Amino acid sequence: MGTQKNFPLDLLCEEESLSLFEKRAGAVIKDDRIQRVANELAKKCGGLPILVVAVASGLRESSLEEWKDTLRRFKNFEEKGLTDIAFLIIELSYNRLHSEELKWLFLLCGIMLQSNYSCSLTDLLKYTIGLGLFKNVRTVEEARNALHSSVKKLKDSCLLLDGYDDGNVRMHDVVRDVAVRIASRDHHVLSRVRTELDQSPSKDCSLISLRRCTIPKLPDVPWECPELNFFYLGSSDNSLEIPCNFFEKMKELKVLDLTRLNFPSLPPSLQSLTNLQTLCLDQCVLGDIAPVGQLTNLKILSLLISKVKELPKEIGQLTRLQLLDLTGCTELVLIPAGVISSLTSLEDLRMGSFKEWERGLNDGRSNASVSELKQLRQLTALEIHIPDAKLLPANIGKQLKNLHVQNNDEVTAVIKSSHAFPNLESLSLDNLVNLETVCCGQLIAQPFQKLRSLTLWNLPKLIGRK
Repeated sequence: MGTQKNFPLDLLCEEESLSLFEKRAGAVIKDDRIQRVANELAKKCGGLPILVVAVASGLRESSLEEWKDTLRRFKNFEEKGLTDIAFLIIELSYNRLHSEELKWLFLLCGIMLQSNYSCSLTDLLKYTIGLGLFKNVRTVEEARNALHSSVKKLKDSCLLLDGYDDGNVRMHDVVRDVAVRIASRDHHVLSRVRTELDQSPSKDCSLISLRRCTIPKLPDVPWECPELNFFYLGSSDNSLEIPCNFFEKMKELKVLDLTRLNFPSLPPSLQSLTNLQTLCLDQCVLGDIAPVGQLTNLKILSLLISKVKELPKEIGQLTRLQLLDLTGCTELVLIPAGVISSLTSLEDLRMGSFKEWERGLNDGRSNASVSELKQLRQLTALEIHIPDAKLLPANIGKQLKNLHVQNNDEVTAVIKSSHAFPNLESLSLDNLVNLETVCCGQLIAQPFQKLRSLTLWNLPKLIGRK
């Protein structure tokens, strides 16, 4: 099927159910009183592995009283179908999550799953930062660490699965259905996937996700959603037009993701979203995006794989921006001089498709210079494409923790100073056909003491250290 991992969904026999249940429940099952309850619970899971694992994992550290209460709940559902039992089991696992952060992340994953039941960790990072999901988190790196830690906990609870690669997570379709039902019931979430939009959101709606829905026309009278925090609109038809006043009554919006749409100009009401933290205009056709510069509270701006020719000078007003993602913007040819260096809070910059760098910091430049990156004191992650290796200034990477270098036939060595990247944690070298060595010259110290990840691809001349 072209997958890296397969998840068997065949029914288990009774013996297999009991064995899997005991394995996932852990040492607590050694208590004879609990084991008797466990045997009954395992039988009531109907041989479905997802249910066996969810129940056993959820009760790993529970008391005898909690085991008995769970069995009582099961017995109340005996006359109902397996679907209702599945909802009960997964909701019990959800209710046992130790924090509201985990619960909201679980619901967000369920709402944002794509057609292959996977969800991008990069998207989740952008959303969770915008929503302020993780408390006492100040930097992108801290948010990324919190996200990965929380994802692991959800996997341990069997509410999430490993993705097809390290950049994604998956969710069983039964678990997804439960997540959407809980979100709709408890948090007034409107979620639709590949269907017609059959209703307007309620006034107390907190999240809206419309993924590849059929929407002939959005209403001229704006939706009144004073409590809305999150809005995802991914149209199946990029000709969908957003009315000028559409966002006027969404003042509390923190995350806005408009995917696969055509914007000759942005809706004027976008400027009224003064609380917006994350704006994603991914896979869009973009004209004038200067109004984005008025959203001065933005922390995340993503134009992933969008057709945009110019990043306007007004973007330089986003002095609170922490992550700028221009990945795949292959038509981007102009970033006015001084825009990048104005983004003084930037920690994560992804612009591997931009090639029109100019040399130096002197006045009179019309386009961005790589030297501007030296002004970004908070920068810890960088992905850029530099067609001329001579444009790269010295000592640019002392604070970098993640570096991806690709598609250059002039680079023969990455590091010419032993202290060039003292804090680097991940290094990816991709399609550098003339790279002969990573480090050259006399090394007086170990330049990669903090390195945890190294990726090498298509380096035909790499021979080692000189």
